[in-house]
Amino acid sequence: MSRVIKRLTTAWGDASLMMDLVTAATAADEKQREAAVALLPIGSFEQHVDFLPLITDTVVASAIARNISRAYPTLLLPPITISCSHEHASWRGTVSSRTLYQIVADVAVSLTRSGVEHLVHINGHGGNYRSVLCAMVKPFMAAGRRFPQSR
Repeated sequence: MSRVIKRLTTAWGDASLMMDLVTAATAADEKQREAAVALLPIGSFEQHVDFLPLITDTVVASAIARNISRAYPTLLLPPITISCSHEHASWRGTVSSRTLYQIVADVAVSLTRSGVEHLVHINGHGGNYRSVLCAMVKPFMAAGRRFPQSR
């Protein structure tokens, strides 16, 4: 195993790094921030050969979302880890779900109720786009509209 991969897998196993990828903001922090945009990292829990963590796509999406949230006043949501990994179903450790569409739609509605106007999906797994996220937006685009409170 290369030194780079060894460093990555060692770092990803570090709880402090994982905690850095999710928000520790309080309700008071969010009230003060008054974010109009929420960031939703969407990854997967699947094989990435024998030496990368099953949560690799989620870590990548979360790191991107975290960096955006540090640069702009956004609401950083916790990542969705269980998603559409049907193409990897035969690999041990892969977990997949058929409910990603409904979860993301529910999150968008919930955010709207709490005053957050836009939801940005930070997708870390190609299967999510092909299987679900693209399907969410297509009907609205065909009708000349955007997916409600979502980009």
